Amino acid sequence: MRDHILVIDEGTTGTRAVIFDRSFRAVSRSYRALGLHTTPPDKIEQDFDEIYEKSVEVCRRAMDEAGLRAEDILCIGIANQRNTVCLWDKNTGRPIRRGVVWKDTRTSELLSKELEREYSELGPKRCGRQFVTSSATILLQWLMDNEADTRAALLSGNVIYGTVDSWLVWKLTGGAMHAISYSNASSLNVYDNIDDDWCAPIFEASGVPMNIMPRLKAEAGDYGVTKVFGAPIPITGVIGDQQASLFAHGCREAGDVKCTNGTGTFMDVNIGENYAEPNTGLATMVAWEIAGRRSYLFEGMLPGAGSAVQWLRDGLGLIGNYSDAHDLAVSVPDSGGVYFVVTLAGAFAPRYDPYARGAVFGLSHDTTKAHLVRATLEGIAFGVADIMDIIEKNTGLRIRGIRIDGGASRNDLLAQSFADFIRCDVSRAADFDMTTALGAARIAAVGAGAESVETLPESQVYDRLFRPSISEEDRLLKLSRYRNAVGRSGEWLKQP
Repeated sequence: MRDHILVIDEGTTGTRAVIFDRSFRAVSRSYRALGLHTTPPDKIEQDFDEIYEKSVEVCRRAMDEAGLRAEDILCIGIANQRNTVCLWDKNTGRPIRRGVVWKDTRTSELLSKELEREYSELGPKRCGRQFVTSSATILLQWLMDNEADTRAALLSGNVIYGTVDSWLVWKLTGGAMHAISYSNASSLNVYDNIDDDWCAPIFEASGVPMNIMPRLKAEAGDYGVTKVFGAPIPITGVIGDQQASLFAHGCREAGDVKCTNGTGTFMDVNIGENYAEPNTGLATMVAWEIAGRRSYLFEGMLPGAGSAVQWLRDGLGLIGNYSDAHDLAVSVPDSGGVYFVVTLAGAFAPRYDPYARGAVFGLSHDTTKAHLVRATLEGIAFGVADIMDIIEKNTGLRIRGIRIDGGASRNDLLAQSFADFIRCDVSRAADFDMTTALGAARIAAVGAGAESVETLPESQVYDRLFRPSISEEDRLLKLSRYRNAVGRSGEWLKQP
């Protein structure tokens, strides 16, 4: 009997398969790390063949662990890192080069020039956000300008483009489906939210052929059938990772907010069924489309936030593992006046600055590693508080609670800092690494016709509620000092 849902949760640093039963309880899971190919200071790439092969491998492992066959799987859902893109030959199914990861900043100089062009206003006006280093045409234009073989391939008519969801669907269906979900498409700066199509003027201005782009599809629906695991299994749900988390948390009403703390920190608020042009740096994206009804979100992000804790461990050797970060941070009553601007990979929404880099202010002879670790955790919370302040001003909403997930959320001090500096209650998911997969499972169930949005059971569990614990005077003073530090750290790598 087909009563289980298989999810591929493909992230920046690893791919995970999770199998859920019809109550959305995880019955098995498997994980494999993914390699990153970096050429400092700005190039970050991934092998898309590795992504596919390891995704299939973890699916098989999860099925074996649960004692399930393909005949037991109702449907497949896919959640994926957004903006990491690949180009592949549609005849051979092989990538023509490594995929470019969303954190890659090689296009910084080109981006600065392109923002002066007339079509750049279409970014925030129709496509939902200001152009960034990972915007589709910015990256593709850079590749065409700098790689002769890639340029020739793109103009040959044999090469197609896709984010990770497009690639996995293409491979799993044997090339039968070249598609992208709206949640992924709307992160690329080339999807026109008003005309509901790829934005032709941007492609025409950049010289990038628009015929390489995948077909746009709703998150819950028919993405073809895969026979890779034996018997045919329909793929019925595809969604960007942050949108999947928002859906899993049940944030389906305007004003509902979640914050994911993984490789980056992403703050997303559901803004309802009407597209709203962003301002003051936020990004507007499609949250999901189900049965013809669409929801939108505002998003702000700190791309290097979660990586900052990893840097404390691997780069500085200040901690041995992630739990050490909490223990060290709470060993001091405050950061000792130290402020860490955690823009290790540049700044995205709302403060777009690809030249920004991490900066530490307020060091003194009394500063210890405990102060620096605490400043790192508080720096993430300060950044999120800034995003929340802008969201409230843009929506007119007063956010009184947020739901958090992601590996870094296990740190109690980080969660408490969110509550203190955002000034709201914070609910932490009990299984903080499973929220994205849960959202994809729920979307896939709806796409398969096994559930409707209205009948979905409440399956997210929270292990702790954090409430604000500092005075408003203290909060405003610390935020003011943090914003002063941010102002001093901008455009660090920009040529004078």
